[in-house]
Amino acid sequence: MWISEFLASNQAGLFLDDDGEAVDWIEIHNSGEMAIDLAGYGLTDVSDRVKFIFPEVMLEANGYLVVFASGKDRSEPGVPLHASFQLDRSGEYLALVDSEGAVIQAFDPEYPGQTANVSYGISGDHGSYTFLPAPTPGGPNQTPPPIVEATGFSPTPAHPDEPLTITATVRATVAEVASVELLSRVMFRNMVRTAMKDDGVPPDETAGDGVYSAQLSNKTLFGPLFKPGELIRWAVEVTDTDGNQARLPSFDAEGDEEFTGTILTQDPIDTQLQVFHWFLEEPRQAETDGGTRGACYYNGELYDNIFTRQRGGTARGCPK
Repeated sequence: MWISEFLASNQAGLFLDDDGEAVDWIEIHNSGEMAIDLAGYGLTDVSDRVKFIFPEVMLEANGYLVVFASGKDRSEPGVPLHASFQLDRSGEYLALVDSEGAVIQAFDPEYPGQTANVSYGISGDHGSYTFLPAPTPGGPNQTPPPIVEATGFSPTPAHPDEPLTITATVRATVAEVASVELLSRVMFRNMVRTAMKDDGVPPDETAGDGVYSAQLSNKTLFGPLFKPGELIRWAVEVTDTDGNQARLPSFDAEGDEEFTGTILTQDPIDTQLQVFHWFLEEPRQAETDGGTRGACYYNGELYDNIFTRQRGGTARGCPK
């Protein structure tokens, strides 16, 4: 029996406690062939005493039990359990002890710093502790894909006369990173794949630091790739040596953001008003019930894959 998974920064609210709150949680797994009575067992985040004691609760063979690390201190049998402490996102001591007070397992001196909404636990196939981008509280853990933590670009703001360098911070989980690709689109034209490198050769700055780079030049044999005022969007796709893939933005559902990006600015608009940039894939379709997909850029941030269609009698009777 051991701590098979925990989440120290629950911000997405994908797994809530019985009060409907997004709190930290710890998962215990009994990998044995017989049930275990957890009465007297405990969890703690300090090494000199046990803070939370389990009530009489049976953990079935190959079973999982989730304890909310909410600080609410609830240990009544038959209801969700809440430890008397919370987990520190930056890392701390965490241990599971038996009914005699002996340590069964401990992250000593501390578990590593955690990322929001990414759990830490035993990889499904590899049997070692790693970060799990898709938490599975109360069930078997999956073999995790690599993690794309963030993307960035320079220069800022992007200028149509200068190459655009795009970076992505990538972290391997269990398997090594095999490839990193930039998926880019200018406006709504065809998507282009470009290899991103972490080899220290420009545009990459430092080899082996986990920051992968690629550059989009506006000078091509067929003329400029992009023009002032146009939208350029991108996503990053990572594949590890086990064939697992990760993407940022994840684009898990039709309505999710498919890309991040920016607009290419040559001469700033001379106004004190906020400027709203609206881009449509099929402008005429925006005035129909069928609608169209598009994007908008406002206050330095891109909102991608938005859906636009006409609504209401006034819009139908008074074309704009």
